[in-house]
Amino acid sequence: MKKIIKSGKADLNEIIRKKFKYTGINEYLRKRHGAPMDYFDKHGLARKYLEEEFRADNSLKPLRELHRSRGLYKDHLEDMFDVNYSYDLWADKNKYGLVDVENEPIMLKTDAEGYTLGLYPLAAQDDGLFAIDFVAGAFSNFRNYYNNKVGLGNISDQNTRIPRIEPKKAWVPFNDDYAAHVQNLYETFISYIHSAGYIKEIDSFDTFLPIYLDFVDLVAKEVVLTKQAYAKSELRSYYSSGLIIDLKDDYDFDDDKEKISFIQDKNFLKYQKIAKSFGFRIDRNAPWRLIANLESAYMEEQMKLLGASYTESPDHVNIFERYYKRLNVSSYNRYKTVAISFYNKLATTIPASRTPLGAKDSIDRNPVSISYVNKRYNDLFWLNAYFSTRLIEEKIVLDDNQIYFKTKDAYLLKKNIDIKAALGYLNREIKLLRTYSYKKAASKNKCT
Repeated sequence: MKKIIKSGKADLNEIIRKKFKYTGINEYLRKRHGAPMDYFDKHGLARKYLEEEFRADNSLKPLRELHRSRGLYKDHLEDMFDVNYSYDLWADKNKYGLVDVENEPIMLKTDAEGYTLGLYPLAAQDDGLFAIDFVAGAFSNFRNYYNNKVGLGNISDQNTRIPRIEPKKAWVPFNDDYAAHVQNLYETFISYIHSAGYIKEIDSFDTFLPIYLDFVDLVAKEVVLTKQAYAKSELRSYYSSGLIIDLKDDYDFDDDKEKISFIQDKNFLKYQKIAKSFGFRIDRNAPWRLIANLESAYMEEQMKLLGASYTESPDHVNIFERYYKRLNVSSYNRYKTVAISFYNKLATTIPASRTPLGAKDSIDRNPVSISYVNKRYNDLFWLNAYFSTRLIEEKIVLDDNQIYFKTKDAYLLKKNIDIKAALGYLNREIKLLRTYSYKKAASKNKCT
């Protein structure tokens, strides 16, 4: 297919031919744009078309016009640059680096103190820019190669948006990302108990917990709450994968004009070709963003230098085992600690709960420890609560008896094996129930 972009510049003749397939095209365009009878500037009209059509950003109104402009950009992707050099994180690659080969949510491994493992600095360590070590190695080689080409004069550094390759944004900690989400939920919870009058009923953790779990059931219908669900949601940052590096930090990926301007840059074709040779793909919706291509031969070489591999290899550890972990256990543990932290924060910031009738002093809320909660509420209780919330998040309906029997089975697995086995069982049940629900819905739609 002939590409609209040639040497980093738009082939305006091609734009005209592809966009306007009419007899008497010159006259049509002249009238549309009010050009004089004796003048027809085809190239000027094509540039005007680019400016008019590729103008989507989130401020564009009405909504249908934003949708139309977004669709136009997507439709022209193949014409603007080679999609074999890119990934679409808004479509088929929307979970790239966030789930494993079995579509289970994952995060980078951490040590006992919570520090993320397997990272390496992209520039000076003080800059705080990190990626997974094999990605950092590939990026360093790419940057050195490109910048050397600039130094030799093979790539221009004048009047270009890509004069040199330098990282501007990279890995962000998943746990910090999720903690910010939990803080937003806490603020919603405080508003909820005040507006509903429940604040007066909470004088201990025991009175807090049923109110909190009712809130969780209510919120989970609309907003993800557990760490497991958050890890697969659109709220999660792609940067937490450790596979993504941005070369610009002042560009807005919501603005299609900036994307088009970057793609039209005279250095763009060289940039995307060199990036591919070093194992990177470009984000179609943010062409200044590099994504490590785990299937590329070059990236595989970088992995093997560090004892890992994406493909089957008897001499190397699979990257999902080496760098990542599933979230079943940490999600369950966090579910419990979030409940405790919500109560303790409430007890600390608003210690006085109420004054009983006839009493002189109010009853104060006191913070509780994890050991205190564990003595009063065992794993059967928490497994039941956690499983119920996960079902709501997954839009799966089960009656209380079914939930109890499944969590009872999980509890027995926990007692006889460990909590990982118990949560693995519940996770498999959710996947089976989800598959059954999808098939049932599809069958119902087919019948109607």
